[in-house]
Amino acid sequence: MRTKGTTVKAIQNFVKEKFSAHYNDWLNNLPQKSRDIMNGPIYATDWYPFQEGAVLPTHHLKMFFEQNALKAAWQSGRHSADATLTGVYKIFVKVAYPSYIIKRASKITATYYENVVVDSSEETQNSVVVTIIKFEEIDKLIEHRIGGWMERALELSGCKEVKIRITKALSKGDIETRFEISWK
Repeated sequence: MRTKGTTVKAIQNFVKEKFSAHYNDWLNNLPQKSRDIMNGPIYATDWYPFQEGAVLPTHHLKMFFEQNALKAAWQSGRHSADATLTGVYKIFVKVAYPSYIIKRASKITATYYENVVVDSSEETQNSVVVTIIKFEEIDKLIEHRIGGWMERALELSGCKEVKIRITKALSKGDIETRFEISWK
């Protein structure tokens, strides 16, 4: 299983931008293969090992969140949305319907990870369900990272009181990961 460099770079940038004084501490706590990736050039379009490039670096973000790796993953996803939904995309996010943004984002998610199938359904004016049907080697941290990204994307589009519940999870052995998303 592999992930695009965009994901790897987003995790690295999260630490550099939010916790720059402790970047080297984070880096030195990573396993050697992850550290090697982070120390080398990271190209957005290249593929990197999923565990070493995304899961383990995300797990080690817990040092900034009182050892809460799930909170760290969620916040990393939110930061990634802030970073990617700027400039030209900011205008798109502001004018598109929230459910369209999430539906589009769910399709894009499948381009950042190998062998992933994501679908969106059960759409109403103020809600949508996003389902990850297939994701080899999925980890709960990546599920939370995706949830944080969607939450922030909706906030950037002007939605209030965004709520995202993960009601099923491939990482827990369920047949799918199900994000139930609502907003005002």
